[in-house]
Amino acid sequence: MPKIRVKRKGYTRKDGTRVKATTFLVKDRGAPGRRARGAKAGPFKDEKPWIGREGGLGGPGYTHKSERARREILRRKVARDGYRTVLGRVMVLERNTGISSEARRRLEADREFLKRNFGGEGSFGKRHGR
Repeated sequence: MPKIRVKRKGYTRKDGTRVKATTFLVKDRGAPGRRARGAKAGPFKDEKPWIGREGGLGGPGYTHKSERARREILRRKVARDGYRTVLGRVMVLERNTGISSEARRRLEADREFLKRNFGGEGSFGKRHGR
């Protein structure tokens, strides 16, 4: 890591000792405690956010598939990832402003299908597949 030069002003301690102004080198740590918005720390920092992972709901063209095919995908994903995760993925896509109104209607139907078949009490229901 590169070193940066730091200047410190002189000051007087509480006990009356005078400390002179000085300059010294320290390791450049960037901005400690801050990181880019959305960045992850640790071993998974190169991994994409969960909604950006390809195949979250069967890959591209999910909303253009037949109702039967979409529901089969949803059943499989709920068994693998859990009800709440799959419901979240559907809801994020449903709220996307870049999709057509027909695709939004299909996603709304999928959300209701999930709630009806896998959800329990409350808006999110029981956790499934855990």
